[in-house]
Amino acid sequence: MTTRGRIGSMIRDKYRVDTFVATGSMANVYAATHRNGSRVALKVMHRELASDPQMRERFKREGYFANSIGHRGVVRAIDDDVTDDGCPFLVMELLEGEDVESRRKRLGGRIPLGDVLGIADGVLDVLAAAHAKDVLHRDLKPENVFLTREGEVKLLDFGVARWNDGKDSSDVTGVGMVLGTPAFMPPEQALGRREEVDARSDLWALGATLFTMITGEPVHAGGSAKSKLIATARTPARKLRDVAPNVPRAVASVIDRALEFERHDRWDDAKAMREALRWARMSLDHEAEVLTSSVPDLAIAPSVPTRRAPTDDELTVMRDFSKSDEVYTSAPPITLRDVPAASAAVSSDGPTFVLRQRPAPAPADEPAPETERFAPRQTTPGPGPVLDLPPLVDEGPISSEELPLEYTRPMAKIPPGFAGTLPLAGAPAPAPPVSAPPPPAPVPPLSRPPPGSLVAQVAPRSSGAARFLVPLVLVVML
Repeated sequence: MTTRGRIGSMIRDKYRVDTFVATGSMANVYAATHRNGSRVALKVMHRELASDPQMRERFKREGYFANSIGHRGVVRAIDDDVTDDGCPFLVMELLEGEDVESRRKRLGGRIPLGDVLGIADGVLDVLAAAHAKDVLHRDLKPENVFLTREGEVKLLDFGVARWNDGKDSSDVTGVGMVLGTPAFMPPEQALGRREEVDARSDLWALGATLFTMITGEPVHAGGSAKSKLIATARTPARKLRDVAPNVPRAVASVIDRALEFERHDRWDDAKAMREALRWARMSLDHEAEVLTSSVPDLAIAPSVPTRRAPTDDELTVMRDFSKSDEVYTSAPPITLRDVPAASAAVSSDGPTFVLRQRPAPAPADEPAPETERFAPRQTTPGPGPVLDLPPLVDEGPISSEELPLEYTRPMAKIPPGFAGTLPLAGAPAPAPPVSAPPPPAPVPPLSRPPPGSLVAQVAPRSSGAARFLVPLVLVVML
């Protein structure tokens, strides 16, 4: 039966062939509907290959390899059987989307680098799972990488796969047969050295696939499949940046290492290559973020000197000692660069002081500000000097424009001869005067014991023997 002739037919009275999907080196793929209504894909082997027992065995093993991996990126085989005309077929899950080769051609021959890195990450994840189960794909190429509508990456066609046991027991390829696609075949596979084919061979094929996706060209230039096969077996792969200079070095170095001619120079496994590509992708994302992001200007506060220069405006204490009869007071030294508006007017129960920076000199035609002084009232002298100040009058808040920095509301004048006894504002309090110590109290003279005392009673003055008993009595008393 021809390829198109199967459309509309029933296979094994269970599957109705709906449409033709694609064709490959070993089979045709159709979309079919099971009698229970589920949609599946039928992969029917070519009639000319179905007569070869080895090829039939290889075809059936594809489903076994795929199911043994157990990864979402591998298409599962649901069933296998033989058509009425003797062609083996596999029942697999039906995919909706397109393969990488179709997308590359649709986009003009090249795929954007960001999409390539995303696809490579998905394929490497599938290869890591397959290699962990000792399954080698051996036919990795753009046609066997499928992109679903949901954005998933699927690895197709394990028909050339074999177990990675280092032996030929699992390889049903005959002597002298070379299976695969020359443009994506690693050197050891092109030379027919099947015992040398391992996981690093799949990484070479993936590197060649990425090379073509980025540049739109095969790794080895050439027209026919035979010339490409010879070039692969004898010549190292071209460097990626030699063909596409705009590719970042971080990405090119990862792909170039996967395409090394000698296996020991390539990545050790799929996990190592996937990790390297992820780091390269992160570096590209960071560079793109730095270049495309707009950084707003930050408001930086002006630097404030830690030491005051001689020209800085500052609040000072004004004390005029040249005039003996006047004393002006103000607050201690304060440095204020910005005086809040709230401090311009202050009202309290006590004296009101207004602090502000020294203003610019007034014009010549403007009179200087004057202050009013209060004369002290005479009082009767008391035991000490007393300064009688006038009662405070609340005149309301005084704005910073009414008085300059050097002046405040003055205090009353001090009587002559009395200024030296008052402490100045901000000066330490004087020590109290030191007075002469009082004279010591007189010491009363010693007197004889009165009559009838203990000594007089024990030792009368007329008794001679008693003179020796007096010290003894005193010692005993002590």
